[in-house]
Amino acid sequence: MKTSTEVEIVWEIWHLISRLNDLIWDLYENEFMYILEKNEYMKADSSDEDFPF
Repeated sequence: MKTSTEVEIVWEIWHLISRLNDLIWDLYENEFMYILEKNEYMKADSSDEDFPF
């Protein structure tokens, strides 16, 4: 059984991770979007190839 203290600690950790995620996204959003677009382009480009298997 989970204790109240454990739940409160986990809640605080989750909250801090969420805040960190937001801060990182705000700082690197353009770079992340570039990576996403590059990966999508590479995925689309490789699907046009005819593989012999």
